Amino acid sequence: AAAEAAALLALGRTGTVTIGADGSRCGQPVTLLVEASVPPPRMIVFGAIDYAAALARAGSFLGYHVTVCDARPVFATRARFPDADELVVAWPHTYLDRTRTDAR
Repeated sequence: AAAEAAALLALGRTGTVTIGADGSRCGQPVTLLVEASVPPPRMIVFGAIDYAAALARAGSFLGYHVTVCDARPVFATRARFPDADELVVAWPHTYLDRTRTDAR
């Protein structure tokens, strides 16, 4: 049952796992709910240029966690990117070196 639950979590899926009478202490079969909660997908926008604000707004609307990254602090501001979840003032290669990205 533990392997089944781990497999559901690894896939990011919610489901049920039944433990039979032989595997439970109460003597009766027990059904467990395994609920997976995955973080929202990320959108990283490099360059705080004019169209990046619209891109950040669209990403936020679609449920992405939006990060805007630009090395120029005068452009990477909350006033220009109110819909971004995160503003990073750094060169793109520096930011990518210190953050974790995945296939999503």
